[in-house]
Amino acid sequence: MRALVFALCLFFSPAGLLAQDTVPRAPVLTIESDRVYAGSQFGRKMAEQFARQRAALAAENRGILAELTAEEIALTNQRELLSAQDFLVLTDAFDEKVTRLRREQDAKQRALEQRSDSAREQFFLAVRPVLEQIMRDRGAAVMIERRNVVLDISGINITEIAIVRIDTTLLDEEP
Repeated sequence: MRALVFALCLFFSPAGLLAQDTVPRAPVLTIESDRVYAGSQFGRKMAEQFARQRAALAAENRGILAELTAEEIALTNQRELLSAQDFLVLTDAFDEKVTRLRREQDAKQRALEQRSDSAREQFFLAVRPVLEQIMRDRGAAVMIERRNVVLDISGINITEIAIVRIDTTLLDEEP
């Protein structure tokens, strides 16, 4: 009887409660992968890197727009000074330049988004062992995205636990 009382005291003590995760054993667990990516320090490092690159590309785009606007104003001011033929040659060259720059900047944007998507995939490959361990700890056979669940019982969402474990397990690794 003393052993049972001791075990119950240990289980219900603050230290015992802290040691227990709040997610019950369940064959199916849910996770909010966007929150895991954005909420973990490991994921935030990756996201911040791409946010800086997006900001740099946006600044570059603003610079190009300013240059093109100035060039367009200068071209418009020359209209009265040039023959229609000469003006048409200049406007066609300007249009080609604008089209080329738009294609180049769009390609940079697509490449950045592809790298960002690839980094997110690499993040989830890196955290997979952590998520698998949570599944084993909970006796789960399946983990599904929370947004795909219509109804569930309280407590099978492991998002917060995953964030804490990822940060404690992978914090020192380079994303």
